[in-house]
Amino acid sequence: MLQRCHIIPEQEPFNGKDEPANMVLLCARCHVEAPSCDDPQEMWRWIKRTCKPTYGDFWADRAIDSIEREIGPLAGFFKGVDLTAFTKLYAKNIERCGYHGFGAESFSNASKTWVIKTTKESLLAVVQRSIPQ
Repeated sequence: MLQRCHIIPEQEPFNGKDEPANMVLLCARCHVEAPSCDDPQEMWRWIKRTCKPTYGDFWADRAIDSIEREIGPLAGFFKGVDLTAFTKLYAKNIERCGYHGFGAESFSNASKTWVIKTTKESLLAVVQRSIPQ
C-alpha cells in the first residue's frame, strides 16, 4: 500500500506544507527509510539512489548486504551444506524470531541475518562433531 510522504516534513522545525507539491507516494517501508530533512532535493536523490526495477528488490539487496557484512560473501556459503537439514533448522530458528516495532510486516534484516548465521553455525557444529578425531 502506498503512503503520502512529505518531502519536507510537516513537524517542527521543518514545517513542510501539507500540499501535493510537497508529497511523493512511497510504500510503507520506504516511507520509514526516506530522508527527513529540510533539503527537498535530497528526497529525489535518495529515490534515484535506491530505485530498483521491481518492488522488493531494494529490500532484497539490503538483506543480502546485511547478511554479507555479518557472515561474509554468500558465494560458496552453501558449499558442503545439506540443504534439507539447513531448511529444517532454518524453519526452527525462524520460530525463535519475532517482529520488532510498530506496524512491522516481516522480520528485520538483522533477524534474517541471525537466523541464517545461527543455522549454518549449528550445522557446521554437527558436522565437526561427526568427524572422527
